[in-house]
Amino acid sequence: MTVPIRRTFRFVDWTLRPETPQNFRAPAEVVAGTVVFDKDCEMPGVVDGREDRVVFLSRPTGRKWRVYWSRVRPATEWEKRQLVAVGRLHALRQKGV
Repeated sequence: MTVPIRRTFRFVDWTLRPETPQNFRAPAEVVAGTVVFDKDCEMPGVVDGREDRVVFLSRPTGRKWRVYWSRVRPATEWEKRQLVAVGRLHALRQKGV
């Protein structure tokens, strides 16, 4: 006896996800203190400053790096929480717990 296989496919348009913010349109939109997501390193960071087209980023772990402004976008709420969690974990590990 053969059992019929039922296959259902859904078309999901990932470009319309509301949780993914749009990219910055100009370097002036990248302001110090903003949490952004670096597409090259695939991780969130805080903007420390900007010099022409280069943005200086840092993480709570002490990692600092530079990236072009066009390679960052505003972080989602989940990515902001991820950055806070990394900071808490790093503080606990530095304390020795």
